[in-house]
Amino acid sequence: MKAHLSIDPDSELIDEVVATPANTPDRDAVAGLLGDHDDDEDKPVVLGDSAYADATTRTDLEADGFELVAKSPPVRNAKGLFSKDLFIVDTEN
Repeated sequence: MKAHLSIDPDSELIDEVVATPANTPDRDAVAGLLGDHDDDEDKPVVLGDSAYADATTRTDLEADGFELVAKSPPVRNAKGLFSKDLFIVDTEN
């Protein structure tokens, strides 16, 4: 098992704890950590490591009104093909 903690930086108190099996992706704990803040008018800024920063999690948090500050996960190329970071995308042309 692993524990995911939500900490209030002002009071330095643990706000929420979610336990997941050790082989569960960290992003699966986000809903449990932030669920009590869904209806807040002033939502907290979410600070996390790259395990919480995949594109789907970023999109979901943004749609729910949260700001996520986290390093993007590294590019993976499991199939041995060309990875996206090898290309330059010029959206203006």
